[in-house]
Amino acid sequence: MQNEKLFFSRFVYNGEFINRACLKEPFERNGFIYASDARIMVRVEKCLCEDSYNHQGGPEKLPSFPAPESNYKLDLKELIEVLKSIPQYETVAVSGKEAECDECEGRGEVEWTYEDSNGEEHFDYFDCPICDGKGKVKTKEYEREERAIAINGTSFNAGLLQTIAEAMNDIGLSYSVIAYQAKDSRPMLIQLKKGIDVIIMPCIGVEPCRELHLKQE
Repeated sequence: MQNEKLFFSRFVYNGEFINRACLKEPFERNGFIYASDARIMVRVEKCLCEDSYNHQGGPEKLPSFPAPESNYKLDLKELIEVLKSIPQYETVAVSGKEAECDECEGRGEVEWTYEDSNGEEHFDYFDCPICDGKGKVKTKEYEREERAIAINGTSFNAGLLQTIAEAMNDIGLSYSVIAYQAKDSRPMLIQLKKGIDVIIMPCIGVEPCRELHLKQE
């Protein structure tokens, strides 16, 4: 598989949560090489890979990959165009739980630190300067990766779809196939090519800013 290391690097976890440390590297399991950041997962048949991977790595339990039952063509060029149509930063009107102030986490208060002339620190709580103590905001600024794109009516994180687009480009694909359209709490299955599958969870209850309408091949 071309650009193997770069391809897998798209999917591994790069954060600081200790309980996800097992996801920082690809790992081997049952004849496949897996990589995941706990939101998206790829599995590649071992025979397609040139490098060797830790067969004792990864989490104890793996999510199940749904059986293929559909054949929607996901064109890379079309996906990239939709992603690029979302502004890099966008101020969006919000309501409900989404309107909770991120700075104070909806409490309306933030902790302030004051250092007196003797160098001693004092702590107290005051109204949040972002929401003026209301705990709610009317608008939020989102990065492109934080928005959602609906594929046949189901919302998916734009940042994760961008990961898929980059991975497709890494291995020279112009399109992939959505072999299982997400239903309820089950993930969407994307077959990049024979022997390379990706699962991605939908964003339940998230309003998409763009839509893709795909047809069965």
